[in-house]
Amino acid sequence: MEDREFLKRQVLNLRLAGVTTPEICRNLSLDLDTVLAWLINEQLVHTVALLDPEEPVRGSHKKYNWVHLSTIMSRLSEPASRYGYSGDLWTPCRLISQFNLPRGTVYRWIEKTDLTFTNRLRSQFLNKGQYQRWITTILPKIAALVERRKALLYLLDELRPEDCPNTHIIWESAQDCEESEAGDPTFIYGISSTGRIAGQLHWCRKRVASGQVLQILQGFLSIHPQREIVILARMKSTYRTRSIQDFLEQQPNLRLVTF
Repeated sequence: MEDREFLKRQVLNLRLAGVTTPEICRNLSLDLDTVLAWLINEQLVHTVALLDPEEPVRGSHKKYNWVHLSTIMSRLSEPASRYGYSGDLWTPCRLISQFNLPRGTVYRWIEKTDLTFTNRLRSQFLNKGQYQRWITTILPKIAALVERRKALLYLLDELRPEDCPNTHIIWESAQDCEESEAGDPTFIYGISSTGRIAGQLHWCRKRVASGQVLQILQGFLSIHPQREIVILARMKSTYRTRSIQDFLEQQPNLRLVTF
């Protein structure tokens, strides 16, 4: 018992000194669940309260489960297909179902990131004038193509912590993920013109790799197997790699439009 309390004090002191959870686990030879339980109990990590679906609510008495945000971040970096879903991408509905998350909580997170099709499309351009010229001259042609083909329109995008200052608590929890040693968290996703979001969290040292983009493109096809999809994306060298070009040539229902 004394050894356990001594270890717990060590964990808390290391965390207060700024040591990340994976480093604490490695330095003290402890498993992640134990360390997280101690840190959550001392409120030294970011958590989200979840209403226990098995506990009936009577009056103002509610029983809460606590889910550590890094657990959600880690899950987002795994293929959704591992948990019985079609394809590897995570959607808000899948996340809500997986963790019994309150629907309102998830959509408040999305709202705080200004995650709308128009906002994210505008952010791809250097200035307002460039954006206005593009939506005046190019976007109508793309819209006509989408209408003619009865296709879905998505914007392929990347989100990093610096892009979302209003959700710093969520991104700060990434330091407690075991995957964090592989790089910085980058959410690679698509957002449709109707607001549907699907993506996966990746850990990148510098830039997104072509293999990670391929995984997202394959995910779109899994979510919409019977539909044609037009994907808008900012011109990057990653999208010009031979592996991506070969993949697109084999997918008649998928068209990537770079700008």
